[in-house]
Amino acid sequence: MVMALAALYVHYGRLPWIQGVFYGIGAAVIAIIARSAYKLIRSTLKKDWLLWALFTALAVTTAWKESEIVWLFLLCGLVSMFVKAPPRFERTHRAAPAFVGFGKLFTGALGPATAATVGTLFLFFLKAGAFVFGSGLAIVPFLYGGVVGKFHWLTERQFLDAVAVAMITPGQSSSRLDSSGTW
Repeated sequence: MVMALAALYVHYGRLPWIQGVFYGIGAAVIAIIARSAYKLIRSTLKKDWLLWALFTALAVTTAWKESEIVWLFLLCGLVSMFVKAPPRFERTHRAAPAFVGFGKLFTGALGPATAATVGTLFLFFLKAGAFVFGSGLAIVPFLYGGVVGKFHWLTERQFLDAVAVAMITPGQSSSRLDSSGTW
């Protein structure tokens, strides 16, 4: 369904009535994301002063830089860990897992991708999967910072339209809305 909508968007996306539909869907998606973020913040941070301090530091930094800084997330995680549950250091030895190469599996619509392109995509989405937690909508700001801000793979309008398509199709994010209209 998403592939069909993407193909229709690419082919007919410049028509005025299609653009109007996506503007309407985009406004609804922004409202859903804002409401979800508010509820996630309330349920996660509650009255924990440390989490509020770390959240505030990360929120200000992210808004200022318009991008998430991974090492700050790691630092905040370490601060929280050392304050709430200091680790006990024990001597243990474990074997390291082996890495197996993938070969030439990376051919797209425009032909084989270069190693640099595959590496860039891999690292970006590795960070997305490793450092973004919460609902499916929690990843939207991270993706926006990379896909639109850093790499310019999509324009702002294309990104918002892509999020709108993800919200109107069946799946994990859209299934969180129950029959009463709440998440």
